[in-house]
Amino acid sequence: MTTVDAELFQKNDKNPLVLLGAFTTAAVLVAGLASFKQGNDRRSQMLMRARVVAQGGTVALMLGTIGLEGFQERMHNISQRFLPSATVEKPTSQP
Repeated sequence: MTTVDAELFQKNDKNPLVLLGAFTTAAVLVAGLASFKQGNDRRSQMLMRARVVAQGGTVALMLGTIGLEGFQERMHNISQRFLPSATVEKPTSQP
């Protein structure tokens, strides 16, 4: 397995919903293009709007993951500053 594959699997383990959102966006895009090719303008327009919603949801999930990781890191640093004698483990994103 290459390092790119390993990195992709590691990021997928942190938040599998982002990968699901990306695949959903791609599937809706393909369906919308197929509808456009068939001449079904109304359905194509509806699917393109659904793609925008799916894409926005995927971006929101990505930003939420970044924000959560930053928050957890900050809480870890604060706990180390105020409780230096306690052994506080750094939080992991895996359950």
